[in-house]
Amino acid sequence: MNSNVLVIFLTILFIVCFCIVIYFVLKNTNNFRTDSKSKSSANSSSNYNRKRVDNILRQKATQIRGTPTTPIYIIDNFLDAKLCDIVISTCRDNLIASPLTRYDDDDPDFRTSKTCYFEGTKYQQKVEDQIINTLEDKNYNCESSQLQYYNIGNEFKAHHDYFHPGLDSSFLKNGQRTWTFMIYLNDVKNGGTTKFPELNEVIHPKKGRAVIWCNLTNEADLDSKTLHQGSPVEEGEKWIITKWFLDKLKN
Repeated sequence: MNSNVLVIFLTILFIVCFCIVIYFVLKNTNNFRTDSKSKSSANSSSNYNRKRVDNILRQKATQIRGTPTTPIYIIDNFLDAKLCDIVISTCRDNLIASPLTRYDDDDPDFRTSKTCYFEGTKYQQKVEDQIINTLEDKNYNCESSQLQYYNIGNEFKAHHDYFHPGLDSSFLKNGQRTWTFMIYLNDVKNGGTTKFPELNEVIHPKKGRAVIWCNLTNEADLDSKTLHQGSPVEEGEKWIITKWFLDKLKN
């Protein structure tokens, strides 16, 4: 009798263990498929190759920060002081609350800056052309440049610039963001730094300074290490320009 009970117990134990193994195998397989799907969505333009622009920026940068796989290129004096002041003056009266790709009702203060969209004025177009000529990436689509204004206490909490597959499909139809090109238009008395927590980098605002990074890896996957934030301005104000390039070729 005891022998029969032992056999039944061992049989049940074997079945339970077998079911657990099958469960984890299926779960891991499903995760792999989900990850693969996300990567394929990020690779919406398989012909994009960032290496050419990397090589160009290595020659033009006054500093290279970050890591070899996620470099941050800095070009000091990219814009002269006079042009910085003129661009600010073209936007000062046209500021609106800065938008978000996705709003979070639980954190209404995630981004508290104000934005002005470039309208193609003479000096705005001069900046647009200078940015595009620097990357030598004229064959690819890009978004129109924006100016952002940060008053005391304003910030933009940690975020990625790339579009998230499955969440930002309406934006992805125009292409995935590749390069971010940011320019400081003034010196900030205190605060307002740009932090890259995954890279342990903190970049201080400096009038005319350009900061450039690619949001995709060399394999055109999303680069999570480009997480960054605009720290609160503690004294003074901050004016910047931001332009994003996309991975879709122009028609």
